Amino acid sequence: MNLASNESGGRASDAVQDRRISSDSARGVRQVGLLFVAAGAVGLVSDVVPGGLGYGHLIAAILDAVLFPVGITVVLLRKKRFLHGRPGILLAVFAMAMVAANNASGARAPEAYGAFFMLIVVWVGIWYPPWTVVALSPVMAAA
Repeated sequence: MNLASNESGGRASDAVQDRRISSDSARGVRQVGLLFVAAGAVGLVSDVVPGGLGYGHLIAAILDAVLFPVGITVVLLRKKRFLHGRPGILLAVFAMAMVAANNASGARAPEAYGAFFMLIVVWVGIWYPPWTVVALSPVMAAA
């Protein structure tokens, strides 16, 4: 079920479908929130452990420290309607901006960031209608 597919016709079955869509939307938002938490936690560990990829890079540590609480906030707010549907795509844009900022910080090898973009593309592909990834391609190219 896509996050952005909500068509009501006024019937009783539409209320059931609205609840299902809301449940699917909440799952998609929860998933990206947990991905933010995981990325922030792993990033913070690599920023503070000597020999880690981000060790000694203050900007990378700040970005990872921002990502972790944002993920927790997204998970806690997952049932709020303002994160469901098309507005939730801003979470993917935020993720791309974080990847681009981490890349610009120079803390890690640039080749590593392709995997993060693929993760974003897969998340968008699972939870949004076809062609949404194509619509995001200018943002992805800019990042």
